[in-house]
Amino acid sequence: VDTLLSSVKTDDDPAELSAKVAYVQQIISAINSLSK
Repeated sequence: VDTLLSSVKTDDDPAELSAKVAYVQQIISAINSLSK
């Protein structure tokens, strides 16, 4: 997860950055639902 977050912290434009954040949040929620 740390590598995903560090890849998000780049100098992308706001639209691409928000898309990356949403992508990471989808992965995190998928992992959380699997670990239940």
